[in-house]
Amino acid sequence: MYQVNWPEQIAFGGYFADSKAKTQFAKPAGGSLREGAYGPGHFVTEDGAEVDFEGSVYFGIPMGAVVPPEGECDNLAVCWGISATAMGFAAIRLEPFLNAVATGVGHMAVESLVSGTPIARLSYGAVRARLDAAGALLYRYQPT
Repeated sequence: MYQVNWPEQIAFGGYFADSKAKTQFAKPAGGSLREGAYGPGHFVTEDGAEVDFEGSVYFGIPMGAVVPPEGECDNLAVCWGISATAMGFAAIRLEPFLNAVATGVGHMAVESLVSGTPIARLSYGAVRARLDAAGALLYRYQPT
């Protein structure tokens, strides 16, 4: 989620990845202890880059995130299938974000029908042209 812009991006959105505690216990001296909640903040990536999660609220969804690998099911795009974890889905679960992804998937479907090309083999340029013509907002901050 710390990567803001992706090549072949079809949507973007943002929401703080939140979680509700699974269990909350009362402490003997007052207050409570929450189990199962997380609070994203500063972390280090696999390549050693330091990331402040708080500053990475907006992120994009690339075209490849909504389609299975080519050859598995070439005419399928799933806008709700962009996360494999409950934590990842927490950041994308709100309707405006899912609507943005669904808009991208809808334009992919139209391009597939018009061009006769299976969704998995679509050219991003053709999909991007449709998104641009529709006025879709694809980036919070334009890629440099």
